[in-house]
Amino acid sequence: MLKDRATPDIIDEVRTYEFLTPVFGSGVTVKGQHKHVDPVTPIRAASMRGQLRFWWRACNPQGCRTPEELREKEDRVFGSTEEPSRLTVEVVAQPAAYAPVEVLAGKFEAVPGMAEIAYGSFPLRAEAKSGAGGTHGVLHRLSGPWQVRFRYPRELRSDIEAALWAFAHFGGLGGRTRRGFGAVVEVRPEPEQTPAMEVGWASHVKGLQVPWPHLPRWSDAGRKLVVRRERHWQDGLAAQKFLLGRLRELRQGATGRTNGGTNRAGRSLWPEPDEIRRLTPCSHRHHLPEHPVHAFPRASFGLPIIFKFKNDKEGDPAQTTLAPRGYNRWASPLVLRPHRGPAGIEAIALLLEPRVPDALELRGKRERDRWQVRRALSPEEARKTTPMGATALDPLDRFLEIFR
Repeated sequence: MLKDRATPDIIDEVRTYEFLTPVFGSGVTVKGQHKHVDPVTPIRAASMRGQLRFWWRACNPQGCRTPEELREKEDRVFGSTEEPSRLTVEVVAQPAAYAPVEVLAGKFEAVPGMAEIAYGSFPLRAEAKSGAGGTHGVLHRLSGPWQVRFRYPRELRSDIEAALWAFAHFGGLGGRTRRGFGAVVEVRPEPEQTPAMEVGWASHVKGLQVPWPHLPRWSDAGRKLVVRRERHWQDGLAAQKFLLGRLRELRQGATGRTNGGTNRAGRSLWPEPDEIRRLTPCSHRHHLPEHPVHAFPRASFGLPIIFKFKNDKEGDPAQTTLAPRGYNRWASPLVLRPHRGPAGIEAIALLLEPRVPDALELRGKRERDRWQVRRALSPEEARKTTPMGATALDPLDRFLEIFR
């Protein structure tokens, strides 16, 4: 519920939210693959502030063009080490209940009916040598509405409303929110409400080409935003399964492998495994390099990527890590998000800009094992990479083709 207790100079309001999907961790405690929930304060003001900062940058309501200008304007809104924040965030009501959601079973299996969710929550899987006794981590379902109070100067209204609009439509709390975990929805029983997606996009998003993650301008949204509406999606979890299932199909499923959708994993139709075999150089006698393309296109989905071969004890390469050159990670530009629209639950796929850079580094366990590699495919290489289809040059664009 939105309660505006504004004075002439200060806006003071309480907004009510719920979770559409289970949360990947919550609170402040993280231990290995176990993402513990805080049963007392799973919703934290610091987490909310972090989300609002990110989505404020993504909207860029003040039209900043350089990181220096962005930093200066962001400090004026959210504060810094030298300047106190002008936005007060207070959690005034927590979810009514929480419950664990098990998704992983056995060494490689998933709980029945949760295969897609298990694919998206793979960091919860226990490592044999992790010391965790083989116990997998779990998700958490936080039930019931929760409320947050926001207090800020009226002159910041356009900035805060932009951040709150984007958070309500695309954000979430906890880990792996870009894969749909911890997706939020604003509960709006009163006439005053956060604008609908299309309305808010046109008024809050500048859409300038800047080097930090940002939403595209509304005129480009048709190419970078896909909304699927299906009557059988009764809740956010069902929509999340659809989203993650489509992603898995392209990256590792029937579209991306030779197994034709069977339970037995076949040979990848993507070029990365064979290129790693060439670079290392190591290969199992039954898996000599065959793919003609020398690139790592699946880096487009975000980095780092850890490559671990099943037959590494029988000749295939040892574990390697793919990362952007000069960095350790690059968050995925692809946001997959269950969303509550006017007609019910929707599934959203959204591409943020900029995309993953082309210059990559493949890293082995030894410091001397470093290879400079690339992500981008030429038109000819894309045609030779079967999962890419007929026209796409980037796996993200190919995903949107399949998702539509």
